Amino acid sequence: MLMESSRRIAVIMFTDIVGYTSMMSRDENAAMKILEQNRRLHHQYVSQHAGQLLKEMGDGLLISFSSSSDALKCGGLLCSQAKASGYELRIGIHLGEVLFQDNDVFGDGVNIASRVEGMAVPGSVLFTEKIYDDVRNKPELPGTFLGTFHLKNVEKSTRIYALALPGLSVPKLEKEQSYSKSVGPLRGKRKVSIITGVVMLIAVFGVLFWPKESDQNRDAGIEDSTISIAAIPFSNISGESDSDFLGFALVDQVISSLSYLRNIVVRPSSSIRKYEDQVVDPKVASQELDVRYLLMGHYVKNQDSIRLNLELIDSRQNQVLWRESIEEQMDDAFRMQNRVANRVIEGLKVQLSSEEQSRMIRDAPVDPLAYEYYLKGLSYPQNVEGNRLARSMMIKSIELDSTFAPAFDELGNRLYQLARYTIEENSEEVVQQAINAHHAALRLNPEHLGALRNLSFIQTEVDEKDQALELAKRMVQINPNNSQGHFALCYVYRYTGMIDNAIEAMEQGLKIASRDRQFRSAGVTYNLAGRYEDALASLQFDDGSGFAEGWKGVTYIRLGDTAKAILELEMAAKKDPGGIFELWSASMTAGLKGSPNGWIEKIREVEEDLQDPESIYSWSMNNIVLGDFDFALALIDKAVDKGYYPYTFFLIDPILDPIREDPRLKRILEKAKTKHEAFKAKHFPD
Repeated sequence: MLMESSRRIAVIMFTDIVGYTSMMSRDENAAMKILEQNRRLHHQYVSQHAGQLLKEMGDGLLISFSSSSDALKCGGLLCSQAKASGYELRIGIHLGEVLFQDNDVFGDGVNIASRVEGMAVPGSVLFTEKIYDDVRNKPELPGTFLGTFHLKNVEKSTRIYALALPGLSVPKLEKEQSYSKSVGPLRGKRKVSIITGVVMLIAVFGVLFWPKESDQNRDAGIEDSTISIAAIPFSNISGESDSDFLGFALVDQVISSLSYLRNIVVRPSSSIRKYEDQVVDPKVASQELDVRYLLMGHYVKNQDSIRLNLELIDSRQNQVLWRESIEEQMDDAFRMQNRVANRVIEGLKVQLSSEEQSRMIRDAPVDPLAYEYYLKGLSYPQNVEGNRLARSMMIKSIELDSTFAPAFDELGNRLYQLARYTIEENSEEVVQQAINAHHAALRLNPEHLGALRNLSFIQTEVDEKDQALELAKRMVQINPNNSQGHFALCYVYRYTGMIDNAIEAMEQGLKIASRDRQFRSAGVTYNLAGRYEDALASLQFDDGSGFAEGWKGVTYIRLGDTAKAILELEMAAKKDPGGIFELWSASMTAGLKGSPNGWIEKIREVEEDLQDPESIYSWSMNNIVLGDFDFALALIDKAVDKGYYPYTFFLIDPILDPIREDPRLKRILEKAKTKHEAFKAKHFPD
């Protein structure tokens, strides 16, 4: 057993059983017998050829050899003996530098071998040119050249061969040429089934293996009245980076369409973005996202068309419900998105009302290039640079098509992100531009859930609470199973001091989507209720962002644990270089360490331009920690005037203790009390 790390050249082999999960669904006992037989064959022949079994993943195995010829001989025998035993294998082999560590192996050599295995057909052994160079003078190991392929995330093109021994399958190319830009057809008449190769990679790296081959699509009955599903960003295996944006953007649009359906709970795009460009284990992803069903797919762009292979996976039953290929022209990506959404609905056997059908297709673009700009903008991450790039794409999209509501909504979303979290763009003018964009979206589509949500958030922050509450309630009316509507309600109630109502709405949303990244701000809501341990627990759902780490730091301050607060705040600063959380966290850390020199002046410049009243109050905490009490009081007064008045929270916040007896604070709290009670009387008269 290897316990130390070592880097060396090795031959890496991947094998898996063709169609194993389909076998399991038909006859579990027979499938288990085949799995055990496969283990015996591998132990026998790998040992005979001086190989080492490194890892077993469901029905797939990872093996290393020190000799290319030993690996090929072993692979040929394994394929032949498997076929004689009533099943077939796929095998991929590559020679390269790898890292051995704790009885496992890592590195590009492993990744290339796994991709080669994904290109194999049943009963075939594929290998790279490095292997071929080692055995080219060995007539007992003949290799047939298949072509030159550009594999995803592999910088150089790869020449691939098939072992041409009697009884083994050799994929046939339609044309004798190399494919340098995209993964070429390898499986005869099934031109695009190579896409299923990426599904095999899931088996290589995951705990649970999902089937790669299916003679026909299978739909299964759905037992639950409300269905939970997540769509994982599609993988681009064409090697053409100019179409990478489609992986996340198309999934985002499918999610938007499904969000209107009352009988489907779909995880929002913010929850699934972390899986972009990742090899995803369906079992792990379904557990992390707390869903039963997963939509996964892989696509190839060939000139002006896109071919997408989809799978809908039932994680509870460990089976693929259906598998389907969809091909569209690049300039009709919207049609592809719509076909995917409809296929999901059909596969899950969901009955749609006429209202739901109408809402799903209401937002149709009229200009293909405008839609492409829109999709590109969606693909950019929500950070400073990503928001700026997305803003540019949305403006281009709207210039070409001023009737497409989602482009206006996303423009408003990115503008507001820039206004809130980018120091040099934190201006009232940008906030108003965002508001105007969301209003434009709602004029085009009054039921656009994204625009209703985003505008509700902004109107909460600019003290238009009545309008914000109306928008949030409209979202819940359109779809009670849309977690974002409950979050919007929580947001309004949090700002107005209706803390119990805020927690009720938040927890209702969490029941629907417990892993929704949006609910990272549950940590803020629990802080307002003085439930600090609950706050820390809820912030764990975020993936180490500046927001989450910063709020953990503030929570530890309220718990009186300065050491932990400093650790979290320092981490928050590192997570958001150049962003607002870096400055917020760094200045707070300086105050806790008793080193306020220079920080008071620096943060005052930023605080003068703050627009969101909850953020203004959050920054006032920095001034208190730094000992700048006068400016802290001015900020708290400004926050209340601009619409942040959680009065009951102000009464218990320990960060206010150093100024608790100041008459100015008492006057501010009276003003907050008046605003809070007025909202309560209007919307909760009983």
